[in-house]
Amino acid sequence: MAESKVLKFPVHNTPTSGSEVRTADLFGACLHGRDKIAFIDIDEFSEDTFLRLLARNAVTAIIDIRPKPVFERPNFEHKRTVSYLYQRDINYVEYAILLLSQADPTNRSTDAYDELISAIQGHIRAGLTIFLFNKEAHEIGWVQQFRNYIRDSRISCTEIHPRSLSSN
Repeated sequence: MAESKVLKFPVHNTPTSGSEVRTADLFGACLHGRDKIAFIDIDEFSEDTFLRLLARNAVTAIIDIRPKPVFERPNFEHKRTVSYLYQRDINYVEYAILLLSQADPTNRSTDAYDELISAIQGHIRAGLTIFLFNKEAHEIGWVQQFRNYIRDSRISCTEIHPRSLSSN
């Protein structure tokens, strides 16, 4: 097993002078969401609950796979939500906008597809990545398409269930 995969247990060092005690983090980087993804149905959230979920789970990227990537009222105020993402340096990718740049969005041999997968891989390695969808995205098959993209690519990650994320 690689040294980077070994969990280090707390080590308490008693200093020879002073009263400071250092404790190693039990789980290290694995709690920070690295190499983890979650698919979230935005229709199940209010704006406050969604923003709290992002903050409490150290989300580093959102891949918005909704056909109309707008945070709609009455549950959201689009400008406030996007501003929150920007202020907290959460990378935000709108899949529908990327589709406009390619002639055939189902063609996986295009440079745009490779660029998209590369970008997603970079986001996943940086921290917890949320794939944001709604009923419409599910009905047209984009949720399953993205799960297939990830499975068929060389992206190494773990999908976690949305209920395992803290939003309280």
